[in-house]
Parts: sequence; structure tokens; C-alpha cells
Amino acid sequence: RPPRPSAHVLDLLPGGRVGPHVDSVKFCGCTIAGVSLLSPSVLRLQSLRDARDWLELLLEPRSLYILRWVWGSSGEPPG
Repeated sequence: RPPRPSAHVLDLLPGGRVGPHVDSVKFCGCTIAGVSLLSPSVLRLQSLRDARDWLELLLEPRSLYILRWVWGSSGEPPG
């Protein structure tokens, strides 16, 4: 799928956080990006199938992390 022409942007106060949630592929596409401008932050990705399967990424100031997944021939997200 081509990238969506729009983006969700959150500007958090110091100490602010975004709680656990699931983004809809229908509205957000198949790309996740994390950016840290002025201070380090942690991006945590967790499996929907097994909560014990997770990954934390340290985003240093002025860094960008992009994750794009490609699905099988059906074009549908894994189920």
C-alpha cells in the first residue's frame, strides 16, 4: 500500500506519555514512526498475540525511527 498523505502528531509535555493503544491500519496505514526532538524518549512496541513479546527502542534527541511492515499476498494484516 502506498503511504498515507497524512500523519498523527503528538506534542507531549515533559514527562508526558502515550498509553498502550492499537492504531488502526485503515486510518494510519502500515508505517509507524517515532521521533524525538529535544530529549530522549522510549518507543515501546508490544505484540497483540503475546504481551510478553515486546521491544523498547531508545530514541535519542534529534532521532527518527521508522517501521514499515509488508503483508503477504492477500494484502491483509496478520490476524
